[in-house]
Amino acid sequence: MSVPGRILALDVGEKRIGLAVSDPLRLIAHPQGVVENRGRKTLTTIAQCAIEAQATIILIGMPYELDGSIGEQGKKVILFRDALVKRLQAERELMKTVVELWDERFTSEGAEHYIAGTGARSAERRGLRDSVAASLILESYLQSLPPASAT
Repeated sequence: MSVPGRILALDVGEKRIGLAVSDPLRLIAHPQGVVENRGRKTLTTIAQCAIEAQATIILIGMPYELDGSIGEQGKKVILFRDALVKRLQAERELMKTVVELWDERFTSEGAEHYIAGTGARSAERRGLRDSVAASLILESYLQSLPPASAT
């Protein structure tokens, strides 16, 4: 049985990017914290995270508008994706890594609901929310995949 590889999911925000990673069999999403969104340095950090996770796919949450159109934040995410793809091409280990956009509508609200009962302080909740949102994006993607064959 071949192992499909891990998926690194990103919830891209203006200040922070939430991270989550799948297990190698792509069954479970694990929140992995956040990185500060600081331009080129951020792209290098994400590339390093993808190498460490041995990710074969990087999944970026796409904040479509309710009607399915692409708004201002969506345009920023597309620019981020394009910059990340260029950065990944500079890393031999990541040249074949696929970068995909995935509908993230309602994940921030879902993450907020999820952490509401944790008792985390306000400052802790911001980073936790971003990481949990990335995990929810990844879970949604994983649920869309066809079941693995048991060959």
